[in-house]
Amino acid sequence: SELVNNLDELVYADSNDNDIIYVWEIRKVSGTFWEKLELNSFPADVQQLSLQIVTRCSIEECILVENRLQPSMVNREAFLAQQEWFLYEHVETRSTITTEDFSFR
Repeated sequence: SELVNNLDELVYADSNDNDIIYVWEIRKVSGTFWEKLELNSFPADVQQLSLQIVTRCSIEECILVENRLQPSMVNREAFLAQQEWFLYEHVETRSTITTEDFSFR
């Protein structure tokens, strides 16, 4: 997977009375993703694909939040096996803080 070379929207900056600066940056992610199939109730299984989006910054420097005004979505037309699967439009997000080390290129 890779980030699309250009930003989906312009980077926005704003500040409040406490001199805290807020920056919005929205990107599209394009790539090939896979998940091991869990066939516990075949043929009526539901599969889940999990993606992790992380930053090198500490929580004091950067907080990743969901944009509820422009929800995340799946392009069902781009899914190669769309005739074999029923794809839900549902995208669920959650935010966690971890000290786990992620490898960045």
